[in-house]
Amino acid sequence: MGATGRFLGNLRIWPGPVLAVEVITATRRTRHFVLRTAYAAALFIALATTYLETFRSSFADTNSSASFCAAFFAAFGVMQLAAVLLIGPALAAGAIALERERRTIEYLYATPLSNLEIIIGKLGGQVLKIVFFVLSGVPVLALAMLMGGIAPQAVFSLAIITLSTVFFVATVSIAVSVWAAKVRGAVVLAYLAFFCLWVLPTPISFLLARLGSAAVWFQPVMEQLSATNPVVTFMEVRSGGDSWQMLLAMIRNQLLAGGIALIPAVLFMRRIHLREAGKAARKRGRRRPLFQFRGQIGDNPMYWKELYAESGSWRLGTLGFLLLALIFIVVCGTTICFFFTSLGQPSTQNGESYCYYAIGMSTFLCCCGLLLLIARAAGSITSERERDCWTSLISTPLESGEIIKAKILGSIWSLRGLAPLLVVVWLPAILLRPSYILGIAFSLLDLAILAAFAAALGIYCSQTAATTLRATGAALGIAGLLGGVSSCCCGLLMPFSPAFLLAGPGIASLTIGSMTDYSFSPLILMGLGAYLIGTISYAVAARVLMVKAIGQFDKKNGRVLGRFAESWWRRKVS
Repeated sequence: MGATGRFLGNLRIWPGPVLAVEVITATRRTRHFVLRTAYAAALFIALATTYLETFRSSFADTNSSASFCAAFFAAFGVMQLAAVLLIGPALAAGAIALERERRTIEYLYATPLSNLEIIIGKLGGQVLKIVFFVLSGVPVLALAMLMGGIAPQAVFSLAIITLSTVFFVATVSIAVSVWAAKVRGAVVLAYLAFFCLWVLPTPISFLLARLGSAAVWFQPVMEQLSATNPVVTFMEVRSGGDSWQMLLAMIRNQLLAGGIALIPAVLFMRRIHLREAGKAARKRGRRRPLFQFRGQIGDNPMYWKELYAESGSWRLGTLGFLLLALIFIVVCGTTICFFFTSLGQPSTQNGESYCYYAIGMSTFLCCCGLLLLIARAAGSITSERERDCWTSLISTPLESGEIIKAKILGSIWSLRGLAPLLVVVWLPAILLRPSYILGIAFSLLDLAILAAFAAALGIYCSQTAATTLRATGAALGIAGLLGGVSSCCCGLLMPFSPAFLLAGPGIASLTIGSMTDYSFSPLILMGLGAYLIGTISYAVAARVLMVKAIGQFDKKNGRVLGRFAESWWRRKVS
């Protein structure tokens, strides 16, 4: 039987056989090895870039070695925590929703296992997956520690922050997965929950400070929510102060928030499943909403399906609606406060401070929207396979190009919810600085190109993967590593940073608008060249992914119908 068999046999005693199954299946999946390799390669690129930046103009002495190790350790900690926050929900959010979508969760309910045993087993499996993913970066950190400059206390603090965050991310993702009906919805809800938990407390605290004593009761709540942010805690620990108190506060708040999210999921797990199972029967008797508009099918049935039918079936429920409403209210409130604050500034600045706020806020919103677009596109094909309606679609005379292009367009169309927020942010900037409208035009162009690339990447991963969870994890992993490494590393990788491409036109429009002699410096010309390289590269990559997905469509789906047979079938049907 061996040591491995005896170890897995002991796992069946506690917390149950679900964890044993999760451990066995996780070790057989190639995508986990690919993901760990890509993560280690990204850290190694960050190590090499930091080394070149540090020793470019100085020799390797004691001081420069210590500064190099300190700089890399800061980048390593941020990248490690960002990887957990980016990859963790994609790996864990579909643990229960995938079982429900495959209709295999009934077999778990038929066993003597309780709700707690099922969830603990799933939770343990997801925690082990994320921990093994994080451990792949330890050899890269060991290389940097050979040069000294990294205190053991700092490494120990980072390990505690990472382990606590891994457990918290897995706990909240499992809880969201219990309530979600589909894997795509579970992944998106998990990202929205963490966004509201770790990003919104800062602007909410800013708004509460404007209200004065009327909001004195809510300020401590925002402070406790901010204490759960691992990146903020890591940066505060590095800057000094009472590190143990901040670590204990973070662990306490994360355990409390995770318990609040997990307890209702454990109590109502079977009841939620029964409600979702009977929802389809109740929907048949409902009338269509009065203001729901659906265009005519016309000559492009796939476009109609992706723009109307799929967008109607991909809903996030009450929790998703509340989270999106909260995000909209906070963004609008913060924008109004910044706008009126800029009006009180000297006229010489002419709203420049608000324009930079608009650049940062719009870039951040666009990057978040692109992540949601990738999650939507990554499940566009695999979700139809899991719903057993993919065979009916590929049995039609529709060509592969029609299906792939329609799914890409439908994924890009899902970004329409971002338009009201961008209008709210950009309109005051145009009123204060009319020259900023040129930067908005180029930012929209880059957003369209990046959206096409994100949709093509998600569709390609969805076509090659077997399940929605695998496709979503692969697509988000590739996008996260590409965007994270290019954003954290300067030099040659900067043109491929989505944040640089989205914020660059706005900054350039403000810079050129304030110039008097219009003498372009070499730095401006280098920025323009990097912008052109990045834009053209993403456009070419989107085209290549789309062409490759179309070319492999018939082979991967077993379609042997040739073009002559397709044209004959079309003439016969018409």
